[in-house]
Amino acid sequence: MTVKYTGDFVTSVEEYESVKNDLGHVGFYGVLMVLGAVMLFFLRVRTLLAMGITIAIGIAWTFARRS
Repeated sequence: MTVKYTGDFVTSVEEYESVKNDLGHVGFYGVLMVLGAVMLFFLRVRTLLAMGITIAIGIAWTFARRS
């Protein structure tokens, strides 16, 4: 016999983890595509680094948690 937890709490935890995982993948690929488009447009690595740092700061600011 196997005993497991079930109900609304377990379902909400599983859904939260799934959404968090999906957002991580979509965010990574989105940033990668934006930087790829910038590289194709400007053809300069310095511009790519500036945009990458700007995007990283914006993402860190958005998803930062207060302690």
